[in-house]
Amino acid sequence: MTKENEASGSLKGKDGNQSTAKTDSSTPPTNRKQQPLQSGTLQKKGSLKNNLFELSTFHIYFAVFALFNLIAVFINHIDDTDETYGYWEPLHYLLYGKGMQTWEYSPQFALRSYTFVYPLYLFALQCKFVGFNKIQTFYSIRIFFGVFTAYAEACFVKVLETTLSSPSVARITLIFLLTSPGVFFASTAYLPSAVSMSLLMLSYANWMDDDSIFAIIWGSIAVIWTGWPFVGLLFAPIGIHMIWRETKQKKTSRLPPSYFITKLCISGVLIVATIFIPAISIDFHFYQKL
Repeated sequence: MTKENEASGSLKGKDGNQSTAKTDSSTPPTNRKQQPLQSGTLQKKGSLKNNLFELSTFHIYFAVFALFNLIAVFINHIDDTDETYGYWEPLHYLLYGKGMQTWEYSPQFALRSYTFVYPLYLFALQCKFVGFNKIQTFYSIRIFFGVFTAYAEACFVKVLETTLSSPSVARITLIFLLTSPGVFFASTAYLPSAVSMSLLMLSYANWMDDDSIFAIIWGSIAVIWTGWPFVGLLFAPIGIHMIWRETKQKKTSRLPPSYFITKLCISGVLIVATIFIPAISIDFHFYQKL
């Protein structure tokens, strides 16, 4: 019995030493240095800027939307007479020197803005330069609208996925956009309301991506360059939220919140002025009055 007890005691001692050794090995050494964070570790993954040049779900979304919008290019008909006489005819006049003029474009009233027509005139001028006929130029402009709308939709859906961390929400939004008749017809329509739809999605996408500058840029273009100022009401909520976000995110800074609010407001004024001055210059060129 004594030998058995000694043997069992020796075994227990060995087990105890082994367990102690294991415990000691699992404890990190005190002289081990912590690895510094690498640059870009805290960078937001999946943001618009990161996914623009990397193969990701953003490109898949863009390809799907572009495919549907290219189908819309060839099967959509012109539903609104305002699209024909309000925008295609003035564009035809600038491009070929003849076209019908509605009373809104008469210098006597000058209700329409040429800022929505002139950028497309520059694009159509390149089509004419390479030898496109009128039909080919018409479809080229529609393809431009379709691709631009696809880009806006892809940005919007991708930001929903990254911001909410929910691919299912992004995919449901994708399905809703693809199956929406209004979005399908608006994707290739030459109308201020249709283009404002794409600019609104871009502005909201950048707002959710915490990029206030580009949110203001897209919103200013939608309000000023499309000649559709009513859409400005849709940008008021995110404008208020951007001001609130500046005060909340900078609480850890030594600078007062008023500094960041003032900085955001000054940036917004400069952006609006940069977009407004060329717009009013174009209208002054055609109407010879402000």
